[in-house]
Amino acid sequence: AYLEIEAPNNRRKAIIFKSGGTRRGVIGVGDSDESSATSLFFSASTNVGGDSPHMVIDSSGKVGIGEATPTSLLHLKGSAPRITLMDTGGSNDYAKIFSTGGILYFQQRDDSAHGNIVFRTENNSTAIERLRIDSDGIIWANKANPVSSSLMILDKDGSGEAQIRFY
Repeated sequence: AYLEIEAPNNRRKAIIFKSGGTRRGVIGVGDSDESSATSLFFSASTNVGGDSPHMVIDSSGKVGIGEATPTSLLHLKGSAPRITLMDTGGSNDYAKIFSTGGILYFQQRDDSAHGNIVFRTENNSTAIERLRIDSDGIIWANKANPVSSSLMILDKDGSGEAQIRFY
């Protein structure tokens, strides 16, 4: 069985959800100029149009959240947009990637403590740690490979100078 909604001249087509006579959400097809009507949009508001939807999937499969015309596979737009990852198998572990004020942030929390941020490379069978910022703010390069030398950059010491140690 199919549900088919048709509108003349490539106009927007939508399913509107109401409660108490007030629009509460919309699922529709259309876009901001209504001429090509190729984007699927979702809105959790009274807005029926595709002009300012909460989420869009365009005809090429690009997803926009807060963006009606996504320019990449996943396009987030908003005030300080952020991606949050939560490990439900851990102890309240959260990771956040976000941008605000021209700065890109990577953030990690391990329950109520600071977490570690690890950069790894991978071939088709194994991953190797290449750089780590540990929970104390110490930066390690190549710490996981004991055969090669490692570099550790520490916080400032008592003299106000940065410490760099080679292992």
